[in-house]
Amino acid sequence: MGRRDRIHNYSGGVDMKNETKILNLFVGNDKYRPALNQAFKQGDMVCATDAITLITIPISLIGLRYPYQDKPDVSSVLNIRKECHEIIELSWLKELYDDVPMINETYKCEACAGTGMVDYEFCFDDIIYTEEEECPVCRGEGHLCETGEMIKDPQYDIDIHGNPFKSWLVLKMINLMELLDITSCVLVSNPLYGPNLFRFENGINVILMPCFR
Repeated sequence: MGRRDRIHNYSGGVDMKNETKILNLFVGNDKYRPALNQAFKQGDMVCATDAITLITIPISLIGLRYPYQDKPDVSSVLNIRKECHEIIELSWLKELYDDVPMINETYKCEACAGTGMVDYEFCFDDIIYTEEEECPVCRGEGHLCETGEMIKDPQYDIDIHGNPFKSWLVLKMINLMELLDITSCVLVSNPLYGPNLFRFENGINVILMPCFR
């Protein structure tokens, strides 16, 4: 399980044979922010982010080539105060995810891509103004009618050292650790209302945002 441990050791080596699958776990799908829709090079890292999660991997571990982008500024997100040293084990995350309740699957709202929010544009005096508002199609729910299938509730809150994370974020971490063929990482910063930083072997960093709504 997750535990406090001052020994800086990790289990196993990092396996990057699944490089594309690993980065695609974190790539966004946002027509208004196309910079998030592909992995990119920045400094000595290759990065992927959907604005809620972020992964950075040292270029020395990367086998493919990626375009350079200076936005979003990843270094500013990683430059956060290190507040803890909690070992997070894959087996513990799986136990937490196993306890997530089952719900009726629903069709994702295509209008808002399941986010429940859409952007409205207004042009005045050759200036375009954009506002994010509740999706009028799904009324902010992000989904429509039921499919008849049962799934794990992706919006269920899972507590990781005092912070609530949606179960889909925890599943993302599980999938990442399995793709890396690694059984533990270290939570090095866990502020209540800010980015939580998880560190893997060989300098791989992952940011997850807790959710309090």
